[in-house]
Amino acid sequence: MKLKRIAVTMMVRSTILLLALKAYKDPVKAIKALKLLIRKREAFSGDSGLPGFFYGNGRYFFDPNNPGWPSTSFNRFIKNELNNSLPFKNGHSRLTTIIFSITQKCPLKCLHCFEWDRLDNSESLSLSDINNILLRFQKYGVSHVQIGGGEPMSRYDDMIYLLQSADSGTDFWLLTSGYNLTLEKARQLKKSGLTGVRISLDHWDRDKHNTFRGSEKSFDWAVQAVRNSRKAGLAMGLSLCVTKEFLTEENLIEYLKFARKMHAAFIFLLEPRETGHFKNQNVSLTREEVKIIESFYIKAISSAEYEAFPPVIYPGYHQRRIGCFGAGIRYLYIDSEGSVHACPFCQGRQGNALTDDLPELIQKMSAKGCEMFETNEFSFAK
Repeated sequence: MKLKRIAVTMMVRSTILLLALKAYKDPVKAIKALKLLIRKREAFSGDSGLPGFFYGNGRYFFDPNNPGWPSTSFNRFIKNELNNSLPFKNGHSRLTTIIFSITQKCPLKCLHCFEWDRLDNSESLSLSDINNILLRFQKYGVSHVQIGGGEPMSRYDDMIYLLQSADSGTDFWLLTSGYNLTLEKARQLKKSGLTGVRISLDHWDRDKHNTFRGSEKSFDWAVQAVRNSRKAGLAMGLSLCVTKEFLTEENLIEYLKFARKMHAAFIFLLEPRETGHFKNQNVSLTREEVKIIESFYIKAISSAEYEAFPPVIYPGYHQRRIGCFGAGIRYLYIDSEGSVHACPFCQGRQGNALTDDLPELIQKMSAKGCEMFETNEFSFAK
């Protein structure tokens, strides 16, 4: 496994170096830019060793929030990151990802739903609206789109149209509960251009997951969706909202074991936020609770004991050290009404994705930055 990590890492770095040489037309600047990217990756992950990765849909991914290698979308992403580290092009966009809620419909009643206030209303955005928003952001330079909801599989036919109509050079990920993700539909999604699926599974215990999701069918939907995604050849991982009730080292380890048993490519750890259905509830994790997740995360990415397990992705770790990449810095959130927010969990309407001038809107958002991880008590900046 270590030899494979070395080989893949060297091939990826060779690709990045070639892109840098082409961009800077100067070997010294190209090597300097490559070193800056490596340092950024180490600061981001908290790991200075060989980067972990997972394989899916014919590509290697170091993070499900970034495009996989090799691909046109990966090359576009790297050009963005090179320019951010050592500029070679004036006015080049830093934004690489949008998280896009395409529907207000969902069969579940999840305790943590951030679209709760808009859920189960009539659709605000037509198919034409959604397609126009997507094309606007692709034209702006976005190379990574996460399609969410509500439950995006509630708008399956429209999603197929979006994937088939989109410009090339973009990775598309489906964020789903697993509802209605049959093998036939998983295969059609892949054929239409879907890169991968992130399936929400919020406990390794069936009953506790079903209670959290408000449906006795939810666990079985998720498990079957995992199997169908793998059979269809999609990249696939699990997403876990680590609530106070769930948070013990034992539960985290059991979840990681469960993910390996399900052959998930990765697990993605999210923290509860007081928005949507969790608004005005005492759900935010304390400093001591965060330290439990961080301790588990460091062990999972650096200990030989966990080398054969799915990689763990935990955005909260880097957000507390180098800042949040939301608010248009690297990503932003578009809700099911077309409003633009810093991220799904730090909501506050910043503009309209259909009508506003995107460069102006994104510049305004990124200048303001993220309020949650900038100066508050949760900052662990070194």
